[in-house]
Amino acid sequence: MEKIFRTTAMKQDVNMNLTIFPQVDNGKYPIKWETDIPLKITVKVNNKKGVSHLYLKYKMQNEKNWIKLEMTQNKDREYSAEIIAKKIGLYFYTIGGHFGGKVLEYEKTFSAYFQRTKTRFSAWYEMWPRSQGKVEGKSATFKDMEARLPEIHKMGFDTLYLVPIYPVGHTNKKGPNNSLIAGPNDPGSPFS
Repeated sequence: MEKIFRTTAMKQDVNMNLTIFPQVDNGKYPIKWETDIPLKITVKVNNKKGVSHLYLKYKMQNEKNWIKLEMTQNKDREYSAEIIAKKIGLYFYTIGGHFGGKVLEYEKTFSAYFQRTKTRFSAWYEMWPRSQGKVEGKSATFKDMEARLPEIHKMGFDTLYLVPIYPVGHTNKKGPNNSLIAGPNDPGSPFS
């Protein structure tokens, strides 16, 4: 399956003369991927002279040991290998190989954040904690919100988003039906 993340760019290294794909903004940000799809890292060797083989090194953020894979040559000057993420989280990767008889590694490490597959197609339910209360005029507790979960699940939602809890402002507070005049007992909005 072809990925839709097209905000990536290639970077050319002067010393090793490589172009590495994918990466975002020259490695400044992690690319986003899903755990059920292998991430194919492609390296184009711009000057093949002296290159005997390449390898991909990757690891999850908090792991000590790197996984090292020999890259497969696809075309005359193009190599690839795949990162297979077993867990959700941030992974780092870099390239190394034999260049002119020396073993060199790319000076920069790139990153990829692997997400669960559901992030591609989930249905999110946005819940306002204050409006889930069972007693009129009183904010909900987490138990009140938890009681609503079966009902929300029956509607087809599989991800719950809790809106941040902010204090309700007093300046420019809106009243019922979005009126510009609010009484002292109107609940207002946390964004006023």
